[in-house]
Amino acid sequence: MSDNPTNPDPWIKLEVELDAWATAKREALLWWRDDDATTPSPQLTQLLDMASGTPISIAAIPALATGALAEMLASYSGVSALPHGYSHQNHAPSGEKKSEFGPHRPFDVMVAEIDQGWQRLNTLMPHTASAVFVPPWNRIDNSLAEQLERIGLRAVSTFGPSNPRKQFNQLNVHVDIIDWRGSRNFVSDELAIVAIINHLTSQRLANKITPEATGLMTHHLNQDPASWRFIERLLEVTKKHPAARWISVEDLLEKIR
Repeated sequence: MSDNPTNPDPWIKLEVELDAWATAKREALLWWRDDDATTPSPQLTQLLDMASGTPISIAAIPALATGALAEMLASYSGVSALPHGYSHQNHAPSGEKKSEFGPHRPFDVMVAEIDQGWQRLNTLMPHTASAVFVPPWNRIDNSLAEQLERIGLRAVSTFGPSNPRKQFNQLNVHVDIIDWRGSRNFVSDELAIVAIINHLTSQRLANKITPEATGLMTHHLNQDPASWRFIERLLEVTKKHPAARWISVEDLLEKIR
């Protein structure tokens, strides 16, 4: 424990929040999404080895995903593959936030591209592909997202709390461990854990019958040593706590049927 009682170790804060779930006799659900996979790499091996025994969803770029990636993911248990855009190309005009599927291209072209990508991933990885669309940069035009169910996609996964006003299923992530706008390294234990606690607390206090699972977003190709240490400790702390459970994307989809 920290020597400073006014600023306790962030890991202690996380355990206190999980203890509150235990006291309430409720289960804190967590899920894990890692982005930008295309082919096997030492970093992806490290990630999958670290996740051993923990469900993990790999957001794979359909147009770039290789047969070797499919074989690699199939060799691990508890791994699902999610379609991550189509080719992960930015089509937003200069000066706007990056987006592959924003309001910048013909609607039918984008639907066809998403459909093509999903069919390719499902064919390449028939035993691991899951029907959750992950738009690059976590951005998608709402009217487009509303059409994805008709091509077989059951949910969209972006970043941030789910918005009940949106007319499509959402399986979002809430914790980004990389400081993309600054150092592009690990954000720090404190900031990452605060994000986890904030979402867990909001779900606990909302007292929903089915709380929204807290989503961790990682990027195996962009992580520094501190990022890897954080993931390792997060798994250690949560897997030993009786109130925390890592859940697969397939089980999350069952909850939104």
